[in-house]
Amino acid sequence: TDNAWKDVGTYTLTFSVKDNWLWADNSDEDIVYTLTINKAPLTIKVDDKTIEYLDAMPDYSTTDSDNGFVNGETFDTYSVTIANYISCGYEVGSPVDTYAMTLADDESTTLAKALYNYALTLENGTLTVSKHVVGVGEEDPSGFDINVEMEDVTVTYDAESHSVVISNTSGVVATYTIDGAEGNSKIDVKRNATTTEVEAYKVIATLTLDGEDAYGNSYAGNYELNAETITANLTINPLEVTVTAEDKTSVYGDAIKELTSTVAPAFFERDSMTVTYATYKAET
Repeated sequence: TDNAWKDVGTYTLTFSVKDNWLWADNSDEDIVYTLTINKAPLTIKVDDKTIEYLDAMPDYSTTDSDNGFVNGETFDTYSVTIANYISCGYEVGSPVDTYAMTLADDESTTLAKALYNYALTLENGTLTVSKHVVGVGEEDPSGFDINVEMEDVTVTYDAESHSVVISNTSGVVATYTIDGAEGNSKIDVKRNATTTEVEAYKVIATLTLDGEDAYGNSYAGNYELNAETITANLTINPLEVTVTAEDKTSVYGDAIKELTSTVAPAFFERDSMTVTYATYKAET
């Protein structure tokens, strides 16, 4: 049969002459030949894969090299589903790392037996699990939502410190700079040095992941923010005050009484103002 000449093995071929016939050397003995079919070399390499943290295990795939399968054969020729012979320690929730995708490599395994016509060289693959990218302010399929917000703040000067902070801080901590300096709060009005127009302070929050997820893995080690900073403005507008000179009455020839004024609303304790007075003859 065809298989008798195709599969690995040692075959005996015997040639005999018909009765009353002789070979050229005048003998009638059988001539015996031995046919040996050796295994063809076949290297099977598990293809490397890359996924994000929390992704499902991808389908296994392989690449065959050296001479590869011969005569148009494939795994199907031998009823082999190669994925059944590959194992990996990864499962959903396994932390960011690299994991070996291992092919059975023992000559006694069923794979070697199934591919009996090939001398197998098996090469493992690597599954690389990278950080899961989370969008700031976006709903994430993993359930880990960084709904961080930082809104502009506008106040009127009141001698108190005002700040801009992030909201919804679950899973993150923030460090702040305001106009390039450490912090996120100010008391005083900011004015343009040239025009004296009121300007806003620029607050930048730099976000760092903190805490652990439901699998007990650190956010910082397994997640990555698609934006590490958010910004907002802090505007402190000046407080409008009214300065009113108080009326005074003097008798002709007397010294001018001390001139005074009122300020409404009153200055805060940290503030003061110098008032310069001048007198003039009122028109009657």
